[in-house]
Amino acid sequence: MRVECMNFNYQHSRPSYFTQRDLDVAYVVSRHIILMSSQIKALGLPVRRLGHMVKYGFLFRYCLTFRDGTYWNAYAIGHTARRLLGLPVVGISNPSKVHSMLLVNQVLIHFLSKVSDVSIEVNFHHPVQAVVTVNNPLGVCAPRRGFDRTYLSRHNILQAIVVLPERSMISSGLPVRYCFDDEMDDPFNLVFYQCLSGMRLEPVDLFGSSTADDVASS
Repeated sequence: MRVECMNFNYQHSRPSYFTQRDLDVAYVVSRHIILMSSQIKALGLPVRRLGHMVKYGFLFRYCLTFRDGTYWNAYAIGHTARRLLGLPVVGISNPSKVHSMLLVNQVLIHFLSKVSDVSIEVNFHHPVQAVVTVNNPLGVCAPRRGFDRTYLSRHNILQAIVVLPERSMISSGLPVRYCFDDEMDDPFNLVFYQCLSGMRLEPVDLFGSSTADDVASS
């Protein structure tokens, strides 16, 4: 995967204006570090002015090109938003981290859409890139290269949702709910699995049989 920033000549000196909805988009993008347009739309925000926001440096647009020729557009906070709103600009150059962060955000959007009282913390530079809390904290990560039984203990995570590129990377008997790259298209209908033994995956409903208070501990 190749990651390319598309804002090399943004028109920062040209006059422009930004609406309240533009500001709402900026705050949501800042909270998640980086979001695709489909993710911004999934969070209930408009995407029709993203081009305008990119043109004037309010957002940075990154083009992620994959080996098969497909590509994603992703957005992060730009220098204009930093000047106007005091939001941090996060430099993104590592393709694996960008891909991982976008997948983690799908899980966060899923939780935000399902549970009314939920908090999230996002740390782009940490191997466990987000923590979602309903009752107990639940780590969210998308390791791209390797996942083994020591991953949780090394990063002091008691339980987690792990997004993996391949089912061969699962480890059984861990306090983990898995989801996989090829099932991440729709954040509102993600499928989570548990692996109690061997390589057998069993679907798990995080919300259907649990109350909002014990989702994280199920």
